[in-house]
Amino acid sequence: MLQNNYFTEKINVAKTETIPAMVSTKFYQYNKAIFDYIYKGKLEVINGYMFDDICISIIREQIKLNDDWDKTYKIKEKLALYLSLHKNFHKGEDLATQIIELDKKMEQLIENEDTHLMSDNEFAYASGQLIWFILYQNQSSSKTHSLLDIFISKNKVNDFKIVITQNIQKYSHAFKFFNNKNWFDKLASEVLAYELEQKTIKSLIPLIMAGYFSKNIIKEKIDKKSEENKKQDENGDTDGK
Repeated sequence: MLQNNYFTEKINVAKTETIPAMVSTKFYQYNKAIFDYIYKGKLEVINGYMFDDICISIIREQIKLNDDWDKTYKIKEKLALYLSLHKNFHKGEDLATQIIELDKKMEQLIENEDTHLMSDNEFAYASGQLIWFILYQNQSSSKTHSLLDIFISKNKVNDFKIVITQNIQKYSHAFKFFNNKNWFDKLASEVLAYELEQKTIKSLIPLIMAGYFSKNIIKEKIDKKSEENKKQDENGDTDGK
């Protein structure tokens, strides 16, 4: 679709096809570098900053355009591609492997009072998990994931935390029944109390998004507990009979 449009003023495609606006914007911004990378084998022309600027901008646009909470395939597809290719542009830093470890850390974090966030990357992933669960409480029929961008558009860490706090307060009625297990309280307190080494979240946005769109540890635990309670009730009814 793009191979004959590197140096044209407008991407020409069939009338039945559409190119997202941000794809066009970033394609033309870096068209010479993309051309040299693909056709001339000049791998050094696309650095980590350029790779992130292209991918994260496009993923964020996809998030902003989301109009259905249950339709996340396109977002997750692009995010998965970004994570898998990240090491090729960031000196071997393998985010895809890190996420496996971060998933395990979240399990430990919400179950163990003595386990705490120990790095900015852990903070970022935990923040994504927390934000998803907060927005999940929205009972609106028009619930979407576009609200995530309100959080990650706050570049300063303190502003980012303020938006999280405001939304916890907004949905505070929905969190009261979780206090018996403290899963939500533990995650929220860890995120809000953690002191970052950096003052902005820009470099952490990929891991925030990864935490947000990964399986949510709190919801999984609630669903599992609900299923266990249901089975206990059923067994109790049988015994009663």
